[in-house]
Amino acid sequence: MLQIFYFFLVACVLPFLMCLAACTDLTAYKIYNWHNLLLIILFFPCALLLNLSIDQYLIHLLGFCMVLGGGILMFILRWLGGGDVKFAAAIALWFGFTQDLTNFLVMSCIFGGFLTLGLLQFRMLILPQFLAKYNWIQALHAPKGDVPYGIALAAGALWVLPSTFWFAPFLK
Repeated sequence: MLQIFYFFLVACVLPFLMCLAACTDLTAYKIYNWHNLLLIILFFPCALLLNLSIDQYLIHLLGFCMVLGGGILMFILRWLGGGDVKFAAAIALWFGFTQDLTNFLVMSCIFGGFLTLGLLQFRMLILPQFLAKYNWIQALHAPKGDVPYGIALAAGALWVLPSTFWFAPFLK
């Protein structure tokens, strides 16, 4: 029964929360604090179900703190929004200060590059009238508009997550 609960949390709820945060970032340029809080809270029952050691908890907290610290610096420099910083840190808690975290950050940068290039191309097009009636599409089309980087963060996390130890119980 616990294995089914664990599967539901890691394979269903976790990806759903990441996709939901990406969708709200796309449509409203906002990643709600409750998304990030749920990602953080969800980590602890899953870690308990896998019997993580104190050392492993500390490695995960270190990853969280490192990404949060780096993200705050990027926020100060206006390279990332506050929601993106909190979202990246909440995701980093799941990967810990490990190679998985590096993979997540690299993949997020790659997806972010494609997202940015795609938005630049989209912004060069004339927006069809049937799309112009949607405020969120107009915001995406704005020449000096922001990039909803939560999409890239979610994509990077979802790319890396299946290769982590979190999915090892499903591969037995």
